[in-house]
Amino acid sequence: MGAAGDDITTTASHYRARMRVVVCSEFAPLDRLQVVERDSVPCGQHSVRIAVAASGVNFVDGLVVQGLYQIKPRLPFVPGGEVAGRVTEVGAGVTEVVVGDRVFASVGMVGGFASEVVVDAGAVLHSPDGLTDG
Repeated sequence: MGAAGDDITTTASHYRARMRVVVCSEFAPLDRLQVVERDSVPCGQHSVRIAVAASGVNFVDGLVVQGLYQIKPRLPFVPGGEVAGRVTEVGAGVTEVVVGDRVFASVGMVGGFASEVVVDAGAVLHSPDGLTDG
């Protein structure tokens, strides 16, 4: 059981086989981004899977997808650098968080505009009780 009574399991065999992501396939205006389904990423021994409730959207993300930022990710990529949500799976070596915890995490420069993310446990912080996901 998760912290809020959700029935969430800790084994990799129970995560969704597919997830939704926003993909940047070319450096272009924001209206060229596409929402697609992709296979979910396996959760490694020191990783955490987060069901994303909110992704940070900022000015830099807009510059990156248009190719106007000094760092240009390799195409195609999923924009977004930070997420908030609930832990749905933890790797065997993770002790900092448990399934059901509300968390926020940095995913780096890309990867956050997705229905779920898998990140290193060291990038995950607990969300304060008084802070909502959105």
